[in-house]
Amino acid sequence: EGDHATARYVNCVMRNCTTENNGGCGYSFYCASSHATSEPLSIVLEDCRSVGDAQGFDLGINHPPSKSYPRGYVRMDRCMFADTRGQAIWTETKCAGTPRLDMHDCVVTNAGTPALFGTLTWECEPPDGMLFDNLTVFLRRKSQPWLSFPHPPLTVRRVTDVRGCVRLVEPDGVERTLTLDQAWCDATFPPTADAPLPSRGWR
Repeated sequence: EGDHATARYVNCVMRNCTTENNGGCGYSFYCASSHATSEPLSIVLEDCRSVGDAQGFDLGINHPPSKSYPRGYVRMDRCMFADTRGQAIWTETKCAGTPRLDMHDCVVTNAGTPALFGTLTWECEPPDGMLFDNLTVFLRRKSQPWLSFPHPPLTVRRVTDVRGCVRLVEPDGVERTLTLDQAWCDATFPPTADAPLPSRGWR
């Protein structure tokens, strides 16, 4: 957690790390002091595990819309989040224009709250800029929601960049696969005005 806009989250790479039974979050990056003129974030977790933590992963951007958002990306490859007491993944103000969040070949199992992926957006912007590439979620309870955004956005903006493929596995072994495309975005986050945003090419 940096205290000033000059704080650097650059080329941060964690490999083969395990966090267990933390009272807080296993992996937490709180970037609220960063903004558009800060160096872009580049954070990578590879083959990391969170087991029994209160939350598995947290990306805190946490800006009101009056502030400029930081840039960059956070990427997780082949990571596992197991037996969290709360959300496996938690983001704060993960909306359009914020650092991209990509998950590749990750597994969430037995998360403790109805929201296996919980996102707080500061009630200002709908979620955007996330890729779940081959994400597998093992549900703790039958028909447990895997995704939750507890605060409705206050701005009119069509969600265009929550994409990927998610495999949901019920406790009885029944599986279903979700394709996160534009149709899924519109059904999950119904736009109040048909005003598609231009595609965003964060790198």
